[in-house]
Amino acid sequence: MLYVVVAHHDSDVGKRGTVFFASKNIFQTVQTARTAEKLGFRFIDEHSGITIFSIEPDHTYYRTDFLFISEAPIDFPAICHFFKRKGVWEEEWHHEHLRRQFAKKKTTPQQAKKKRARKH
Repeated sequence: MLYVVVAHHDSDVGKRGTVFFASKNIFQTVQTARTAEKLGFRFIDEHSGITIFSIEPDHTYYRTDFLFISEAPIDFPAICHFFKRKGVWEEEWHHEHLRRQFAKKKTTPQQAKKKRARKH
């Protein structure tokens, strides 16, 4: 199994899909996908964002297998989408066990204050 990160982004010539990372390590793949904006990709509208796909070696995939869609069929190779909605990054996971494993923990301001106090 190989995990591939595709940026669906705006470029000078229109919308593009660019593979910018591939790995056998799902943890490294998710971390890299979450930093895509820092790599210079422009995500302007709701049809732009990041998708992580799982692909099998020696399998032929079609262009339509890697489109940015939110309602994926059960056998779709997408693991998750990261996209901006009203300026805030959201994550849409297609597999519940991965969503639980990688969900960002929400920190309240009070929890953040306690955490900073422990560091000093």
